Amino acid sequence: MNVWTKRGYDIFSPTDAAGLLRSVLNGDVQVWATEVERLFKAGSFNSVDAVGLYADRSTYDGEAEGFVYLSIDGDGAGSSSTVAFIKESTASGDWSPPVPFQGDKGWSPLFRVVNDGERRLLEVFDWIGGDGEKPDLIGYIGAAGLTANIAEAVDIRGPQGVSGSGLSWSFEGGITDENPGAGNLRANAADLSAATELFVSKVSAGGDPVASFLAGLTNSTSTHKGYLILTEPSTGAQVTYDVTGTTDAAGYVKIAVSGHSGAAALTNAALLSVVFSRTGNAGDLNGVNPGAAGLAVLGAETPAAARDAINLSFLVTPEERGAVGDGSTNDTVAVNAAIVAASSVGGTVLLSKQYGVDLLEIDRSASFLGRNGGGFVHVGTGTRPAIDVVGDDIELFFDGVLFDGDKTAIPASATRPLFYSHRNLGVVNPDLTKTSGSPTATVSDAMGISPGMYVTGTGVPAGTTVASIVGTTVTLSQNATTTGTDECLIFHHISVANRYFFRDCHFTRTMFGAIRLYGDSVNGERDVLDVVGCTFDDPASNDECESQPVFVQLADGVIARFRGNSFYGVNVGSDPIVSTNLTTTSGSATATVASATGLSVGMTVWSPSSVSPKTKITNIAGTTLTLSKVATSTGTNAAKFVLKDSIPAVWVAQYYTRDVLYSDVLFEGNVVKNCGSRMLPGIGAFDAYWPCHNLIVTDNEFLSCCSTPIRGKAGSRKVLIDGNTVDHIQGALDAYNGIGFVDPPAFPGGDNYTITNNIIRSLTDTPGSHAIAIVGNASGHPPKIKTALISGNQLDRVVNGIYVYDVIDASIFGNQISTATGVGVKARQVNALDACNNRFRDITGSVFDIRDLAEGLTLNDNSAHNVSGDFAELRAIAGAVIVSGNRGYVLRSNGIYVYDGTGSTVGWLIEGNHMVHFGGVAVDTAIHAVGLTRVRLANNAAYLFANALSFGSSTQVDILGNSAWACTSAKNNTGSITTLNDPAT
Repeated sequence: MNVWTKRGYDIFSPTDAAGLLRSVLNGDVQVWATEVERLFKAGSFNSVDAVGLYADRSTYDGEAEGFVYLSIDGDGAGSSSTVAFIKESTASGDWSPPVPFQGDKGWSPLFRVVNDGERRLLEVFDWIGGDGEKPDLIGYIGAAGLTANIAEAVDIRGPQGVSGSGLSWSFEGGITDENPGAGNLRANAADLSAATELFVSKVSAGGDPVASFLAGLTNSTSTHKGYLILTEPSTGAQVTYDVTGTTDAAGYVKIAVSGHSGAAALTNAALLSVVFSRTGNAGDLNGVNPGAAGLAVLGAETPAAARDAINLSFLVTPEERGAVGDGSTNDTVAVNAAIVAASSVGGTVLLSKQYGVDLLEIDRSASFLGRNGGGFVHVGTGTRPAIDVVGDDIELFFDGVLFDGDKTAIPASATRPLFYSHRNLGVVNPDLTKTSGSPTATVSDAMGISPGMYVTGTGVPAGTTVASIVGTTVTLSQNATTTGTDECLIFHHISVANRYFFRDCHFTRTMFGAIRLYGDSVNGERDVLDVVGCTFDDPASNDECESQPVFVQLADGVIARFRGNSFYGVNVGSDPIVSTNLTTTSGSATATVASATGLSVGMTVWSPSSVSPKTKITNIAGTTLTLSKVATSTGTNAAKFVLKDSIPAVWVAQYYTRDVLYSDVLFEGNVVKNCGSRMLPGIGAFDAYWPCHNLIVTDNEFLSCCSTPIRGKAGSRKVLIDGNTVDHIQGALDAYNGIGFVDPPAFPGGDNYTITNNIIRSLTDTPGSHAIAIVGNASGHPPKIKTALISGNQLDRVVNGIYVYDVIDASIFGNQISTATGVGVKARQVNALDACNNRFRDITGSVFDIRDLAEGLTLNDNSAHNVSGDFAELRAIAGAVIVSGNRGYVLRSNGIYVYDGTGSTVGWLIEGNHMVHFGGVAVDTAIHAVGLTRVRLANNAAYLFANALSFGSSTQVDILGNSAWACTSAKNNTGSITTLNDPAT
């Protein structure tokens, strides 16, 4: 007898099936209890003999009586809950019925709201989430429970609330300018968002006269009189307007409105609640430009005298110097006069309007205060900056100032930003055209050249300076000694750094960019840029500008601080990406594609191996394309075509390339959205393209960027990337990383990289990418990165987790990596690597893929769950190796596997690791340690592998205290071992 031949009812029932009294046999009770106890024990981990899918149970049909098989996907008859099967005897396939480890899941009702006239009812229309037979109860929620009769269902909507406060009119749908009728209101457009006038009866819907109320709508002395709010209580629809004026008419009032928000339509004949929120009177004593009454009160004849009377004389306005301030007139001269006037008294230039400027040259310290949206608008052609700083030891403060690039008026050929500083920029080119014996010469580009600057070059005597410059004609302080055109260098010999401060400013509608700051490339003085609380938005997309636009570009050794700013680039998320093969001929603008489906004129071609950046389609004829630029190579290559590209938020570059000039950058607490360039070539949202010293990027949010959010060259030193959130890369064309420092230029390598506590997620749209990548030397440059610490990062839904390449000492600690479609941690050409206390889950590739280490590896206390590749794939590792305390669960391949022991001359310690296989594969090995000079395998545990331990081809192998459960082979000795220490042998 066993537990399946008699049920508990059969054993304990006091009556038999006929209802007659029966005896309860003590022996049956004891045997039944013993079987129950055995089944309970079968639920523990140590008593399960095999684990797998129901379909694999037949593999164990020939096992002995009492063999326990745990089916993790149900009983094969409809239930998906985990159950156990027990061999009843030695007969093949003699399995017990399934023993559940948990009860069936309960069913949950699905509700929906249905209409029954004016009533709103709750209907149960389906059931979800449970196991076993689904309930067939369908109906409505009634007072006594579920009912099939809709008339018995209860109304879940309460009574209508009290109508809003304010006066009442009925909405009348006409649009002509006439009396809408007593108690009615109408607009002059059917689309209320386009309405500019409301026609309102002088009698309310209740019959009350309200003419005086309507007349008082314009009592405020401000241009904006107030807000008129129309509410339709029956639907909740609301419409809001700015009131700017009223006109009296017979029986009704015409109300001039603007600034619509809310609904575009109201129900005809619906009763409206109308509320007016009045604006306060304009302050006549506003201290900026007082009106006539304010001047009289203060006894002043001019606005400047009025400001002096109330101790605001330090404020100087451009309009007092003749500025128009309409955003289109060129007010450069007037603004410059205001700067000179303010500077002479230590004052501030007050910007209350929008002043058009083109090459506003600032040569002295000044402060600017923007109010009411006041600031600068870039007028001109974009070949000159809106503001150009000329000179040394200049300190500029901008507070609340608007910088408007007016991208709709500035052409795509623009090459200058809104704010430009190039203090002592070492000019490799312009060319200098000179005549021997004459001081007069011409330059190819006069930008940044001013009297007093030094000139060096062929045919220029030592100590020569610029005496004067008009246009591109330069008068030198000494005669030239040769005739001809040559490159020259023009610079200031002695200088003091400039300092720029931007607070709460707004940079918008830029074509070429917002700020470009080039430091002192000759003398090494470092300019300072401090940007706090500013907003950068609405730029021209990268494909709209012929040059390389960027919100902020730094170069040549500046000190920059960015805190609490917002950068909003171009949203390319909905931009279609068309992929096809492109066949080009070098030097020709004609090309062909495998398919022209989805292509359109104006699309930009992305094919780095065959065309130049920003090449566009200008014509399509079948599969033949005409390109805006000639191809750079001949052949057929994969290409992608897109319409839009965004721009970087901050780009640290290098203009003067004769010396290595490091910038010092802090980027803290900023929001960066839709930034980066995916085509030129993958410039990051924040990009230290030229290495920095003291680079700190911390506590920022990078959202939906279109290339690597945090990117740089690997030559930077003292790098801290901490506490940032990187969420999603949109419209990716290449393998962009979340945080990536890549191959440096040919100068000394980087040091002290600390990448900690960042959250990186949703990068699965960028095949081949890594959440974090530090690549020190991919192109063969001699130096490596000295040290790198990657710790405490959370990486989720990525392709590959962490990649380190060509680093002397790398430490990877305490990271969490989940849902990676590639590898968890990959390391190449690292001298010494420590990877400890990391956690992995749902990894498609290997957890660790480590190769070519020169000085050893420590792989301790890592854990992984649900891995399709190896737990650790190790190749060509020299030096001492410690692999201990690691735990791998539900592995579908090997555990710790040494594929190539080449270079291993020092001992390996593989100790205390626990590897648990998914089961069902007859070739996988828990620990494979073949080909190592010396190896100690101690206290490791393996479960459900083909081989628990494999070893051989070694000078010495020590085996001690290892355990194997349900493995085909506990130890696989491949031979060729000089000394084998195995107490169990």
